[in-house]
Amino acid sequence: MAECAAIVVITLCGMLLARAVDRSLHSAMLIGLGFLYGTGIVCFVELAMPRWSAVTVTSALLLVAALCGLRIWRQRASSPAPRTALAPHLFDLLTVLVVVSYVLMVTAAPLPEWDFGAVWGLKGKVFFEHHGIDWHFLKSRWNRFSHPDYPLLLPLNYDYLALLRGGWDDSRLGVLSAAFGVATLLIVRAATARQTSPMKSALITLACAPVALAIQPGIGESPMIAFTAAALLLLRDDDCHPPILLGLAGCSKNEGIALIAVVLAALLLFQRRRVLRFWPALAIAAPWMAVKTILSLKTDLAEGSFIARAAERAPAAGEIAMALLQSLADRWVWLAIVLAFAVATAAARRRQRLIIAIVLLQLAAYFAIYLGVPYRVDWYIEGSWSRLTRQILIPALVAAMLALAQTMAPEEDGAHAET
Repeated sequence: MAECAAIVVITLCGMLLARAVDRSLHSAMLIGLGFLYGTGIVCFVELAMPRWSAVTVTSALLLVAALCGLRIWRQRASSPAPRTALAPHLFDLLTVLVVVSYVLMVTAAPLPEWDFGAVWGLKGKVFFEHHGIDWHFLKSRWNRFSHPDYPLLLPLNYDYLALLRGGWDDSRLGVLSAAFGVATLLIVRAATARQTSPMKSALITLACAPVALAIQPGIGESPMIAFTAAALLLLRDDDCHPPILLGLAGCSKNEGIALIAVVLAALLLFQRRRVLRFWPALAIAAPWMAVKTILSLKTDLAEGSFIARAAERAPAAGEIAMALLQSLADRWVWLAIVLAFAVATAAARRRQRLIIAIVLLQLAAYFAIYLGVPYRVDWYIEGSWSRLTRQILIPALVAAMLALAQTMAPEEDGAHAET
């Protein structure tokens, strides 16, 4: 299948970039980050090219890969040794079964989600037929309903899959959502293996599989969930990948820009000396922000006075908070997260406090945005709240399960955390 070939090319190019950034990467982490980085390369290559074809875009990707390979070759003498490979576990087979089932589902028929047909897929198809980004379409009043301000990473990657196929096929593009989910699970597996035993790591990954793959295929939550999970799970002791992943989150959805601000705020609270190292996040997200400003691609939140609406709704903040709690998707998962932290020891909670702070700050940011929306709040809650909370559910779930694991067997998990 052409789409699978495209995903392989994307992943291989991204793996070279990931190894150029961090020579210690291997196995699951390298593949997962490789795919995520590769989608970013595709995005920026197509943004820079006025006209596309399968040959020109692939040639540009291979050029980027060659430059990354050259950097790896020059650094080979001073590079750190790769970490020990993952130890597989029987529970990993169950995760594979979940992934296979999801792939079969999303490739069985054209993607049905409204947001795919009206936003992400529509833009991708228009660009594909235009052989490049159709800036006139983005600025057109006929495009107002499809959120012209949304970043383009997902539609541009749809276009690369369609370019290699030689035509647009809605029934095949769901494989890209599956690839984002698989990349997320690979990173969860590799990241948790550094902090706990193989069995617990495999169980945590299995628990995350329904969350990573439950979102409707074809919409912007797939990359947003992947970039958010990867950035936050690697944030504890890594300044290399999280800034890049946060920047790519900002290239995927507007919430990614909010996430960058939230992470910087959390770092100011707990690890101030690291803040300046996160400039790549702003640099990667900046080009689309500049394009939006130049072309006046505005979000509906910018209509009228956001502050005035928020002040007017402030007395009803309690009612809005209750509406959010009543409409919370995956509420039993969130309840389990709260209970896990409640029974975890203070030391286990302290290890996860940065992720906890970011999740709480991001939820607070969403709440503040709901106060200032231009139309009925209940309409926005019904249409977006379940998707917004799933964007940050995996980091919260992993942090809670790790805290619980470290509480139950602190010596065992402490030994893994040191390796």
